[in-house]
Amino acid sequence: MAAHIRWARRAAVLSGRRSARASFPVRRLIHELRRYDVHFHGSGKSLGQCAAPGSSGLQAQSVWSIMNVLRTSVIRMGRPVHKMLRGQKLDLFFRLICDSPKSTLLDVGGGTGIDSEFVPLYRAFQNVMVVNLTPPPSELRSLLNVTYEVADGCTLPYDSKSFDWVFSNAVLEHVGSPERQRKFADEIRRVAKCGYFVTTPNKRFTIEPHSLLPFYRFLSHSWQRRVVRFSPYYLEHYEEIRLLNAFQLSQLFPEAIVRSIGFSIVGTSLIAMFRDPQHG
Repeated sequence: MAAHIRWARRAAVLSGRRSARASFPVRRLIHELRRYDVHFHGSGKSLGQCAAPGSSGLQAQSVWSIMNVLRTSVIRMGRPVHKMLRGQKLDLFFRLICDSPKSTLLDVGGGTGIDSEFVPLYRAFQNVMVVNLTPPPSELRSLLNVTYEVADGCTLPYDSKSFDWVFSNAVLEHVGSPERQRKFADEIRRVAKCGYFVTTPNKRFTIEPHSLLPFYRFLSHSWQRRVVRFSPYYLEHYEEIRLLNAFQLSQLFPEAIVRSIGFSIVGTSLIAMFRDPQHG
């Protein structure tokens, strides 16, 4: 357990955040790890054993308290990287659309983002339609040019070529089976007039981006259900996530340019982008 405390301290140093607000989750994490060490030192049990069915209420409560604090800390420390990677996507999209018509935009499965990083995207267009399966978040109400509709991205309720541009960030991997992914891609291609910009996590990137668990994507579904509880990131419960490689993405969007973006060696995301020369 001393190693976990050293890790938490090292994370605090590497984060470079010295403000009281930023360092609070890290201090809280160290406190929880120390509590865990006091309660269970010498028990010979791993974190997973203490959280297993049949564990005492005190053990389970302490384990999940640690995981919640760890998750809060990692999410906060990862926000600058998360925002930087999304900023790269927006820069590339703006270069793609450059002098093309910007009257209408459809964002499939979208929203303003964690730190409102997609607000500049919405402000670049006269009229924006955001489609999602859940009711609209409150922050969208302040954007007067944005309309929200609850709909399935695999069966969009719009006429063909009814939007100048279609944008979708990290949604394709969540829609389900290969058949639904094909329908999702076909619907985006159908309603886009000038072009589209679709991103999805890169299957070849070692760390699964929703859980931050290395090699998580190589595990069977049954093992993913077991280990997802130890995710230090957004994914707290098992969810079917179907990541794609560049070839698979190009099969869904045959006319698009597919490229990797993110880190220099192995990109964190893949992008299928297309601009129709006749309209864009």
